[in-house]
Amino acid sequence: MLDALEIHRLAQLARRNGIPFVPRLLRKFIQITASAYLGTEASFGPDCELAYGGLGIVVHPKSRIGARVRIGPHVTIGGRSNSKGAPIIEDDVQIGAGACLLGDIRIGKAAQIGANAVVIHDVPANTAVVGVPAIPIHHRDTSSTMAMPTKGDGSASVERGRARHIPIHFEDEESAPKSQGRRGPRSGPKGGRDLS
Repeated sequence: MLDALEIHRLAQLARRNGIPFVPRLLRKFIQITASAYLGTEASFGPDCELAYGGLGIVVHPKSRIGARVRIGPHVTIGGRSNSKGAPIIEDDVQIGAGACLLGDIRIGKAAQIGANAVVIHDVPANTAVVGVPAIPIHHRDTSSTMAMPTKGDGSASVERGRARHIPIHFEDEESAPKSQGRRGPRSGPKGGRDLS
């Protein structure tokens, strides 16, 4: 059975060949069957994959999506009111379910966008981002060595292809997330229920 991306490619073919009304009809068919909107002018590279046949995905007509990109369900790749462009997504990117990529931004090669992340700034190649707004949490270096700050002498060498964790620093303690801990009555000898 055809999924939303295959029908989108048929709409693009009809548009390139100057066949009137067919691209619009196919776009409406995608909206009805997959609850998705893929702008007819949006370009997808080879071997792209839309999860669940493109369920709930919105792609801006000016978006450019590279090869082998994996897009989860309910992803929005769109513009912003204060930006004239749309996202450009390079090859081998993975986008988690519910993520929003908004505005004139570039997502670097092999980047990973976490589920429900809201990306409003460029993402470097080989970087994982999460959160609202999205922040980098992981970077995979593909050069032979790289310097990574440490508490000791200020730098360390990392072997080729090793991942590194990017620490998140908060300006003050109030903006740092608080641990919820365990809720409910305490168990044990000082309070709560004794289950013995």
